[in-house]
Amino acid sequence: MHEVSQKSSEIMEDYLLEQFKERGVILTQNLADNLINPVYKYDMETIYEITHAAKKQKDIKYIYVYDKTGKIIHDGTKDISLFNKNFDEISKTTARSKSLLIQFTADMLDVSTPIMLYDELLGGVRIGLSLSGMRSNVSNMTRQLGNISDKWKKRNLYAIIITALGLSVFGFVLAWLLGYSLIHPLIKLSKAVERVAKGDLSGKIEVKSRDELGDLAISFNKMTENLKKTTVSRNDLINEMKMREKMEEALLQSEKLKSIGTITAGISHEYNNILTIISGTAQLMEMDHKNDKKLAESLGTIKRATDDGAEISRMMYRFTKVDKGVSSLEVHQATDLLKQAIDFTMPRWKSMAQANGINYHLDQEDMKDAISILCNPTEIREVFINIINNALDAMPEGGRLSFRSWNKENAAFISISDSGKGMVEEVQRNIFDPFFTTKRPEGTGLGLSIVYGIITRHGGKIEVESNVGTGSTFTLLFPVTVNKETSIKRQEQEIINKDLHVLIVDDEEPISRILDKFFSRNGNKVKVVNNGADAIELVNREDFNLVLCDIAMPDVFGYDVIKELNRLKKIPKIGIITGWEEKLKPIDEEGLKVDFIIKKPFDFSILEKKINAVIDSRK
Repeated sequence: MHEVSQKSSEIMEDYLLEQFKERGVILTQNLADNLINPVYKYDMETIYEITHAAKKQKDIKYIYVYDKTGKIIHDGTKDISLFNKNFDEISKTTARSKSLLIQFTADMLDVSTPIMLYDELLGGVRIGLSLSGMRSNVSNMTRQLGNISDKWKKRNLYAIIITALGLSVFGFVLAWLLGYSLIHPLIKLSKAVERVAKGDLSGKIEVKSRDELGDLAISFNKMTENLKKTTVSRNDLINEMKMREKMEEALLQSEKLKSIGTITAGISHEYNNILTIISGTAQLMEMDHKNDKKLAESLGTIKRATDDGAEISRMMYRFTKVDKGVSSLEVHQATDLLKQAIDFTMPRWKSMAQANGINYHLDQEDMKDAISILCNPTEIREVFINIINNALDAMPEGGRLSFRSWNKENAAFISISDSGKGMVEEVQRNIFDPFFTTKRPEGTGLGLSIVYGIITRHGGKIEVESNVGTGSTFTLLFPVTVNKETSIKRQEQEIINKDLHVLIVDDEEPISRILDKFFSRNGNKVKVVNNGADAIELVNREDFNLVLCDIAMPDVFGYDVIKELNRLKKIPKIGIITGWEEKLKPIDEEGLKVDFIIKKPFDFSILEKKINAVIDSRK
C-alpha cells in the first residue's frame, strides 16, 4: 500500500511539473512573438497592454520585458517601477542568450526567451510562475494517500486474522471478498494515475464508498477536472496568441510596404523624368530621320528600352499598394503569357545551361489553352518570368520545371513547380517581404515582393508550398470574370495639326525643350517656363489654347498653377504631365478642371491624340 501511495505521488508531481513547464514555455514564446514590433518601436503602451493582460493568468507572479543589456523596459505595471533596473544576476545571463532558458527555484519556475527581429537581438521576456499551488495539490494528495495507507494496514491485519480463523467455506469466501474489496479500488486508482500521467484527463474514478478511499477518489476527480480546465485554458491562450501573432505580422507587413512605397514613389518620379528625356529625344530624332533605317532601328531599341524602364518603374511603385486597381486591362489567355515567359527565359534554361553541361527538363503537358483573364499583360509576364528565374536559381545543377493550368469555380489557376532544394518554413513565411532574400549578395529581395503586389492588384492570390530537398510549387489564382467595359481597345486616330498657343510648365529644362521642339515643328506657338510662379504671372497676361503643366515643382506647385487657370474667364485646355504614380487627389477633392493626365515617359502619338480629343471637343 505504501508503494502505491509513493508511486502515485511521484507520478502526479512529475506530470504537474511537466505541464507547468510546458505552459510557461508556450506563454513566454508567444509573448516574445507578440512583443517584437512594440519592442522594436519602443511602443510602451502596447507593451503594457500585452504584459498586463498576460499577468492576469493563474500562477504568474511577474513578467519582465528587458533590452539586450538586461535592463528592464517594462514590468506589466502602469508606472513601470522597475524601469531600467537589472532584476537580478540571472538577467545578465538571459540578456546575452539567444535561446530559451528554464530555471527552477524553491517556489518558482522562471522562463525567459529572446525577442528577435530576424537575426537581431532586441531583448527578451521573462516570466515567473509560482509552484506553491501545484505543490500544495501534490502535498494534499500525498497526505491523503499516507493516511489511507496507515488505516488500510490495520484493516489488512484484521483481514489476515479473520482469514486464518476462517477454516470453513464461509471463512474462505469472506476472506476473498475482503481482500478483493481492499485491493481492487487501489488497482483502479493506480491505473487512473497512470492515465493522467500520459495526458488522458477524460476518465473519472467511480466513488462507491464513503471512507478515506472514497475521499481520495473524490479529490482525484476534482484534480483531473482542474487539470482539464487548465489545459483548455492553455489551448485557448495558445490560439489567442497565434491570432495576435498573425495580426502583428499583417501590421508589420503593411507598415513595411507603406515605408517602401513612400521611398519608391520619389525614386519613380525622378526615374520617369530621366526616361522622358531619353524617350523624347529618341522620338524627335526618329521624326527628323525617317529615311535612315539603321538609325530608326537603333532609336526604336532606345524607345522600347525606355518603355520597359517605365513599366518597371510603375511596378516598383505599385507593388506596395494593396488596391485592385490596375491600368491597361485587357483580356488575354493566361497560358499564352506563360508560354511567352518560358520563351523569354529560354537562354537560361537551354542555351546557357547546355553550354555549362546543365540539363533542365520542362514539363508543359498539363497546360490548358483556354484560360482567359483580365490583366495587364506586361505585369503578368513579369510575374511568370520572375517565378521561373527563381525556380532555375533553386536548381543550379539542373532539374525538372513543371507547368500546370486549370479552371475551377470562376477562377483560373496556374502552378509552376521545381525539383530544387526547397525552402524551410521561415523562408516560406518571409518570401514575399520586401528586401528579403536568400541569394545574398547578388539578390535584392524585391522580385517576389513585386510579384505579390501585381497578383494582389489583379484581385488574385499567390501561395507557395515547399519541402526541403524536394522542391517548391508556386500556385497563382486569377479571377476569370471579364468586365468588358474595363477592357482597353486601341483605336487609331488621325493626327491633326492645330495652330495652337501652348504654354509648357516644367522645372526640368530638358523636358521643356523637348516639348517645345515637338509643338514648334507642327506650326504651333509655344512658350516655356520652368517654375509655377512665372506660369501664374504669364497666364494672367496672355491667352493660351493649351497649358501642359508638371505637378512636382519647387516653391509653387503645379496644383497652384491649375487653381489659377481655373479662375480665368477664358479657361484653356489643361493637361497634366507628371512622373508621379500617385493619384492626384487634390484635383478631385477641389473639383479642379483638368482635361487629361499623361504619365511620363510618354509617347508623342498618344499625347497628340489626347490633345486632338480635347481640342475637337470645343467644336
